[in-house]
Amino acid sequence: MSPCRCTHLRLATTGGLSDPVDLAAQHPPCLADRVLTALEGMVIQARLGANGQTRHLVYASAGAEALCGWSVESLIRDEGLLFGHLVLGEDRESLFVQLREAVEAGARYRVDYRIVHRNGTVLWVSEQGAGRRAPEGDLYTEAQIKDITAEVRALQQLADAELRYRSIFDSASEGHFQTSADGTYLAANGALAAIYGYDSPARLIAELRHVGSQLYVDPQRRGEFIALMQIQGEVRDFVSPVRRRDGSVVWISESAHSVRDTDGRFLYYEGSVRDITAQREAENRLRNQATRDQLTGLLNRNSFAERFEENARRADRRGEGLLVAFIDLDNFKIINDSLGHFYGDKLLLTVADRLSRCLRSTDVLARYGGDEFVLLLERGEPESSPDTVLQRVQEAIAQPILLDHQEVAVSSSIGIAQYPEDARNLPQLLQQADTAMYAAKAAGRARVHRFTPEIGATATERLSLETALRGAMERGELSVVYQPRLGRGGELRALEALLRWQSPEFGAVSPARFIPIAEECGLILPLTDFVVESVAALLAAWHRDGLACPRIAVNCSVRLFQDQGFSSSLFRILDRHAVPSGSIELEITETQLMADPQHMIKTLADLRARGLTVAVDDFGTGYSSLAYLKRLPIDVIKIDKSFVDGLRPESEDFQFSRAIISLGHSLGLSVVAEGVETPLQHDLLQDLDCDEYQGYFFDRPLPAVGVSGKLRQMGREGLWPRGLD
Repeated sequence: MSPCRCTHLRLATTGGLSDPVDLAAQHPPCLADRVLTALEGMVIQARLGANGQTRHLVYASAGAEALCGWSVESLIRDEGLLFGHLVLGEDRESLFVQLREAVEAGARYRVDYRIVHRNGTVLWVSEQGAGRRAPEGDLYTEAQIKDITAEVRALQQLADAELRYRSIFDSASEGHFQTSADGTYLAANGALAAIYGYDSPARLIAELRHVGSQLYVDPQRRGEFIALMQIQGEVRDFVSPVRRRDGSVVWISESAHSVRDTDGRFLYYEGSVRDITAQREAENRLRNQATRDQLTGLLNRNSFAERFEENARRADRRGEGLLVAFIDLDNFKIINDSLGHFYGDKLLLTVADRLSRCLRSTDVLARYGGDEFVLLLERGEPESSPDTVLQRVQEAIAQPILLDHQEVAVSSSIGIAQYPEDARNLPQLLQQADTAMYAAKAAGRARVHRFTPEIGATATERLSLETALRGAMERGELSVVYQPRLGRGGELRALEALLRWQSPEFGAVSPARFIPIAEECGLILPLTDFVVESVAALLAAWHRDGLACPRIAVNCSVRLFQDQGFSSSLFRILDRHAVPSGSIELEITETQLMADPQHMIKTLADLRARGLTVAVDDFGTGYSSLAYLKRLPIDVIKIDKSFVDGLRPESEDFQFSRAIISLGHSLGLSVVAEGVETPLQHDLLQDLDCDEYQGYFFDRPLPAVGVSGKLRQMGREGLWPRGLD
C-alpha cells in the first residue's frame, strides 16, 4: 500500500521551498488527513536555522489559524520565519536552547512558552515533538503545538490559593495543624509551636512524635479524640490540659476534622488549637469568688439576687415587706478621674466599711458595680426602721475621707423601691430604685427618693429629653442670651452668657433640666463650645463696631475640667476670633469646686495664668473650707440667689450675706449678688457694700441684638440703660 499523502503538504527541496501542491484534488481525504484535522492545535515541521536562533516553518496543519490567528499560507511565506517571531521575546532563548538539545540528541521534547496571537493576545502554548537530523545534515523538529492558556491560568490560580492558604496557615493567631492517624505531626504553624513551647514549627514536628503520650496530660484524651472523629468526622472545642516542651501545663481547646481524598480514603486530621489557660484561670477565680466583690469583699450581684429570693419568701410568709435601696456616690467620678483609680478604690473601700457599720443584722449589702451599692432592708420598728438606717448611711458617707494627705468629701443619692408594692421581682425593683436615685440626683443630690409612678414618668421624659438634646444644636434650637452685671453706680461690669433651648417637642426647656442630662451623657463639652463660640463671635463683632464690653462670664461644669480637651478647645476658639483671654470669665459652682479642691486649685491656676477671670457661683451653698478658699485662684464670688430671695433687715439671710461680703473683701475678691429683683434687696446689698449686682431689677437676659442696642445707648460713663423694655 502506498503511503498516505496529506493535503496542502509543503515539501522542502534542495533549491528551497516548493510551491504548494494541492493533493486534495488528486486523492480523497485519507486517515492522516482526518487525524491532523482532529488533533488539537496545529502540527508543524520546521527546520532550525544554521545559527540555532531561528526556525523555518516547512509545514503547518490547518489548525494553525485557530491557534495563532494566521493562515497556513502566511506562516509558510518568506521561508516560514513568521511563526518564530510570534514567540514572546523573553521566552525565545530558552525555547531554542531546548529545541537544539532535542534535535542534536534526536530525542523527544516538550516545551511550554508564550506566543502573541494575531489579535495581540498573549497565549501559553505547549509544543511536544521530536528532533531529527536529515541525511543532508539539516536539523528538523516535528511537533504538535496546542493552546494551554486555560490550564496555565488554572495552575496559577491554584498556586495563588495555596500561597494564600499557606500565608493564613503560617500567620494565624491560632495554632493550626495536620496530623496522621497515629498522632504524627505533618504540618504546624508558628502559633501552635508557641503554644506548645517550641521555637519553630520544624522543631515541634521533629520532637513531638507521639501526641497521645507526649502531649496530653491524660493519655486517654487522644483515644477520645480519635473516637469522636470516627463517629462525627469532626470535633469542636475539645478541651484538654497538655504539657508544653518545658513540662509546664496549659489548657487548650481543639477543633478538627478528617480530610479524605475523592475516593473517601483518610488522609490526615486538620484543625486549630486555642490556648485557653487564661480563660480557665479566670473561670476558676470566678468559681472561687462567686459570692463576693473582689475589691470590697461585699456580696456581689449574684449573691444579692439569691439573698433577695430568700428574704422575699420569708417576707411573704410573714406578710411583711422589703425595701431595695440603690446608693450612688455623688461626684465619685470626678475624684476617681482626678486622683486616679488607686485612690478611687481606697475611697470605695472606706465607703463599704462605713456602710457595713450602719446596717442591722437582717440587712443585706452588696456592691453592684463602680460606685453603686445596693441595700435590702426589712421593715422594722420605728427606732430601727429603714429610714433610720438610710439616714445613718448618708451621714456616714458624708464624713470627710482622708486619702493619704488628701481630704475629700462625697455625698450619696439614694433611690428606694418597695416589695411587693412596687414590684415582686428584683430586676424591676432595681430599675425602679435606680430611677428614684436619678430623681434624687436631679433634685440636688445628697437626697433619698422613693419610687413613684410620677418618677417613672419623669425618667421616661428624661430619656426623651436626652434624645432631643443630642440633635438640638444641629437643628438650630439652641441660643445664648446675656444678662448684665452692674456696679454700685449702675455701670456695666460684665455680662453672663446663659444657654437657652427652645424645643419643638418640649417647648422652652430650663437649663436646670437639660444641663444635668448633658453632664451625664457627655454633651456638656460640645454645648459649652457652642456657648464660647457664640460669645467669642459676639465680642469680635462688638470690637469691630466700636462697642465696649468689659467681659462675658461663661458657666462651666466641673466635668469640663476633667476633660483635657476643654482648655485647648477654649483657647482655640478665642484665638480664631482674636478675642483676648481677659474678656472671658469662667463660672463654676461652689459645690462642684469643693468636690475635688486640690485638682481644681491647680487647674484654675493654669487657666487664670493665661488671663481668664474665675468666679465661684452659688457661693454659700457648698460649705467651702476656709483653708481651701484662701488658696483658690479665683477673682469673684457670687452670693447664691437663695440668700438674696429672703433678704430682710436683720434676717438670717441678711447676716449670711454680710458674712459672705466681708469674707470676700478680706480675701481681695469682688462680690456679686445674683437674683436681685426688688429695690429693698438692692438697697440692703448696697448697705452691705456689695460690689456688683445681677437680676431682673436691672434687666432680664437679652438676646445678642438687644444687648448690642443697650451698648450703643451707654454713655461715656458706661452706665447700663435700666428698664425691661
